[in-house]
Amino acid sequence: MIDFARSLKRASSPDEMTQVELVNLIQHGGTDDWRWLYGKIRQSSEWRARVRRALRQVDPVFVGSRRLWETLLEEYNDQDGCDLRVSKWWLEDEPSGI
Repeated sequence: MIDFARSLKRASSPDEMTQVELVNLIQHGGTDDWRWLYGKIRQSSEWRARVRRALRQVDPVFVGSRRLWETLLEEYNDQDGCDLRVSKWWLEDEPSGI
C-alpha cells in the first residue's frame, strides 16, 4: 500500500496536491491519509470542491471509496456547481446478490 501521509508530510505544501495525487489518495490512501483529507474538507469549501471534482475521476473499481466520500460530502451544502450523482453504468450488469 502506498503511504500518502508520509509523502504529504515530506511535501513542501500538501495544499498544492495535484488532481491526480488527490484521486490516488482517495483510491489508495490509508486511514491517516483519509483523516487528513477529511480534516481538510471539514475546514474548507475549496477542498470540498476539489474532492468533488476528483470523485468524477475515481476508477469504478473503487466504488466503495467513492461512495464513502460522496456520503461525507453530503453534509455540506456548498455544492459549487458539482453534481455528486454518480453514473451507475458499471453497475448495470451487477449480479443481484451483491
